[in-house]
Parts: sequence; C-alpha cells; structure tokens
Amino acid sequence: MDHKISVGIRIVFLCAVAFYSLRAGWLTLADRPEYQDRANTWDEREIYINDLTEQGNTDLLIPQMDGIYGIKELDVDAGHWVNRCAAFYYNVNSIRAIPPDDS
Repeated sequence: MDHKISVGIRIVFLCAVAFYSLRAGWLTLADRPEYQDRANTWDEREIYINDLTEQGNTDLLIPQMDGIYGIKELDVDAGHWVNRCAAFYYNVNSIRAIPPDDS
C-alpha cells in the first residue's frame, strides 16, 4: 500500500510541475508582442549606433530606452558606469542617451 501512495504522490508532483511549466510558457507568450517591439527598437538603435561609428563619430548621442525589470539602461550622463561600458564595447569616447522628444 505504501508503494501505491508513493507512486501517486510522484504522479501528482509531476503533473503539478508540468502544469506550472505550461502556465509559465503561456504567460510569456502573452507578453511576446511587447518584447518583440522592444527588440525591434533595440535593433534600430544598434543600427543607428553602428552608422554613427562608421561615420567616425566618437561622442555619441543616441535615443534613450526605458529599462525593464530593474535593469539599468543607458543614461544621460556619459560618465555613468553603464554608459562607460557601452562606450568601451562600441570603441568610442562616450555615449549619452537622451529621452525621446515628447513635443
């Protein structure tokens, strides 16, 4: 009898784990359009940065994006550590991110 209970508990546990995984995937799919828009904006900005560097610009002024999930995005201050890392990555002197014009 103990063996049947043990197997039953394992089956219930596996079903719960499978359900939770499917639920997490479903919730992620619901956010897909938002993530796709962000990825497209990010790609456009990447192309813009590469165009600026190919033109010989070394002090870049680029559009700012909002950070998500508490992750810091590029800042207005070129001396901010995130900006300094990005400048190093793109092999430029500095990068500043300005907020989009709301007017």
